[in-house]
Amino acid sequence: MADTDETGFSDASYALVSVLYHTLQGIEVAEAYVEDAEDADDEELAAFLREVMAEDRRRAARAKALLLRRLREGDDGAGGIDSDGT
Repeated sequence: MADTDETGFSDASYALVSVLYHTLQGIEVAEAYVEDAEDADDEELAAFLREVMAEDRRRAARAKALLLRRLREGDDGAGGIDSDGT
């Protein structure tokens, strides 16, 4: 089993949580920048930022699915979780 830190979760699970968190934060930040770009009538920038958000949403969904699978399989250093999330 992977090394666990003081949280009791494996480094891999912690990394997935971190990637998921920061990806979701990036979506939120990009959303604000889309509004700024639209306010400035910069549709090129707004379109680019929307693409970034779409890519981040896909990345977040993949991280979430991978994390859930690993937690259910017990690859988290904490013995796994039940189907009800406990």
